[in-house]
Amino acid sequence: MSSLEEDVLASNETYPVEVPGLELNSAKEGESNLLAATTALTNRGADFMDAVRLAAPLILSDSFRRLRRITFLGILSPAYSNVDYHPIRFTTTRSDRSRNHHSLRVALLAGKMSEYLGFSPETTRYALAWGLLHDIATWPLSHTGEAAFSDATETSAQTLRRMMIVGDSRLHHSLCAYHAVKEMKLDVDLLLGLFDRKADLDGEASDLHKLLHSALTPDTLEGMHRSGRTFDLDVPQPFEFVDAMERDLVSGLRLKRTHSALAIRFWRMKSRIYSCYINKEETVAFESSWSAAIRDHYRNIDLSESLYANESDILRNVASRYLRPVNEVVRYKAPLIYQVAFRYRNAKKLKSSIPVDALSDVFTKARS
Repeated sequence: MSSLEEDVLASNETYPVEVPGLELNSAKEGESNLLAATTALTNRGADFMDAVRLAAPLILSDSFRRLRRITFLGILSPAYSNVDYHPIRFTTTRSDRSRNHHSLRVALLAGKMSEYLGFSPETTRYALAWGLLHDIATWPLSHTGEAAFSDATETSAQTLRRMMIVGDSRLHHSLCAYHAVKEMKLDVDLLLGLFDRKADLDGEASDLHKLLHSALTPDTLEGMHRSGRTFDLDVPQPFEFVDAMERDLVSGLRLKRTHSALAIRFWRMKSRIYSCYINKEETVAFESSWSAAIRDHYRNIDLSESLYANESDILRNVASRYLRPVNEVVRYKAPLIYQVAFRYRNAKKLKSSIPVDALSDVFTKARS
C-alpha cells in the first residue's frame, strides 16, 4: 500500500474520548478505501487519477493531516452528545467524522465535476486543491472553535487560510501549505483567487470560480449530506451532482433541468437541517455558550498554538470554570434561514435549465 493510500485510510480515525467528567461517544465506521472509490467514480480515467496523485503533497502535508483531529460538527458532533445540555438527540450512531475526511470528499467531488464539465487536467488540479484547502484553516471544534479562536487571535478564518497557503512566517512551518501547493504546480495567486468571491478570473478558471461560489458548491453538497447522515435525514448523495451542470460557450455554466428536482430536494433538506438542528434556538444558545467560554479561556493564545489545541483538552479546560449561559450569539456567522424562493415553493422541478449565477434566486438564504 502506498503512503497516499495509507494516509487516506487513516482518515477513518476515532474521535477523542478522554475528557475527565464527561462521557463521550467514540464512533468509528468502517468505510471502503477512498482511493478505490475514486477509481470507480472515474471509470479509471487516467487524467483524473493523475490529478489525484498530483494532490498527494497536500494530502500528506502536516497542515492537512491536522484536520484529522477536528470533528466536523464541533460541539454539536455526536462524539460529544453526552456533554451536559447537548441540544441534539441523535437517532443514529453514525459519526460526522472529521474535517480531513470532509475535505477529501469535497476535493473528489469538485474534481469530478470539473472533469465532467470538460475542464483541462490543469483546471481539475485547481478544483482538487480548492477542495483540500477550503477548510485548511479550521480551528479545533470546527465552527464552535472558529467563533472563539478567531476572536481570541484577532484573525479570521479567511485571513488564516491565506496565511497558510502563502506560507506566512508568523505561523509555525508545519501549518503552511505553500510548498505542497508549489509541488502540485499551482499558481498561488490563481488559487487564492478561487477563494475570493469577488475575484475576476478568465477562461475555465472563471467557470470553476462560479461553480465553487454557487448555491450548489461542492462544499455545501458534501457537508449537508454528511450532516444529514448524522441527523438521520435523507439528503441527496453529493456524487449525484457530478453531472448536474452543463457548459457551453453561449450559455455558460448552467444547472440542467434534468437535475433541478434533485437540487430542489437538496435545498429543502438543507433548510430542514438548519431549522431543526443547527440554527434551532436552543442549539444556538448551547453553541454560543461554548464558543464564548473557549474565547474567554484562550484569550491570549498564540495563533499557531490555537490551531493545534486538542479538542479533549479544550472541553476539559472550559467545562468546569468558564461555561455559562450567554445572552449574545457567538457564532462564526449569524444564523440563516435557507428556503426555495417563494415563486418556486410548490415546484418539484424547474421548467428549464438555469445559469449558475442565478441559482441564488431560486435557492435563497436570509438572516433569521
